[in-house]
Amino acid sequence: MPAGTSLDTIQRIIDADVAYTVSRMQVLERLPGNPIGIAYRTVDHITALMARHLPSPSFNRVVGLRAGDERHVAPLAAWYRDHGVAARFAMVPGHFDATLGRELARGGCCHTGFHAALICGPDRPTTTASDVTVEPVPGRPSV
Repeated sequence: MPAGTSLDTIQRIIDADVAYTVSRMQVLERLPGNPIGIAYRTVDHITALMARHLPSPSFNRVVGLRAGDERHVAPLAAWYRDHGVAARFAMVPGHFDATLGRELARGGCCHTGFHAALICGPDRPTTTASDVTVEPVPGRPSV
């Protein structure tokens, strides 16, 4: 976890990501007959996203799994398997421990890649190339 980044900040970023992704999926879900196969479910603080006919990692993943949530791994993996979609569990620094790792491995999961979120506070100066402009989005809360 980067210096100065709290689990609270990380959770706020995850929540914003999931809310944005679900809103995008809901647009696709409204297409007549749901041809993309959009489905999602929430269990406790965990969100499982599925787009059966769209091979996008963003739309086919479990988000929010934490140490102590081992009991949710097998049922969520079965939900994906029952729909013919490979389960992908997005893990976050600070939310992972050896017990959860063993349960994911028992379910056939292994580490396959990284996704990065780059953050800084709104009052923190940024350095950019001379041809790049960084502007806050009006009306959006800062994360």
